[in-house]
Amino acid sequence: GTHKNLGVAYAITGRIPQALENLERALSLYRELDNLPGIVDVLNDLGLAYLALGRYEEALTMHRRQLLLCRQLGETYYLSTGMAHIGAVLSRQGRYDQALRRLRVALRMKEADGNRYGVGELLNEIGHLTRVRGRPAEAVELHRRALEAMLTVGDRAGECMCRNYLGQALLDLGVDGLMTDRLEVLREVYRRRGC
Repeated sequence: GTHKNLGVAYAITGRIPQALENLERALSLYRELDNLPGIVDVLNDLGLAYLALGRYEEALTMHRRQLLLCRQLGETYYLSTGMAHIGAVLSRQGRYDQALRRLRVALRMKEADGNRYGVGELLNEIGHLTRVRGRPAEAVELHRRALEAMLTVGDRAGECMCRNYLGQALLDLGVDGLMTDRLEVLREVYRRRGC
């Protein structure tokens, strides 16, 4: 309860030390109650808090513990989420190939669960790392798929993020690619309006 909610609130507002303090308290309470789903949830939040502080090994430890418990419980949402977060940590460490492997596993899990929002987020992240690895054409396709997923679920913030990354990848391909994509976006807008 309360400590977990406070921890998340502190994390959202950037007060990570206070977030960690409350999340650690919540973890202790959930352990006392033997509340395994609660422990999984808090381990996820702790991993994200440590990631925000750049304490990557601690973030990895939290997410690996999360994965172990998820497997024991047969829980798939936090399993795929934990896998994605491990990918994010590895990416921040510059371990791109390992990050991409984890993110692709998480993507397959989200696809299997029918989680379109999660699919969009992961395609966007995989596209970004693919671009960083010097493959902008492949990144463009991944970002287009991510954009399609975000449009499907109606997530405007996710849509904007996808368009931003898509634009960056298109710029890597040259201005002609950017103009072509803008025309495709306009065509789609007009098509949806029945024009």
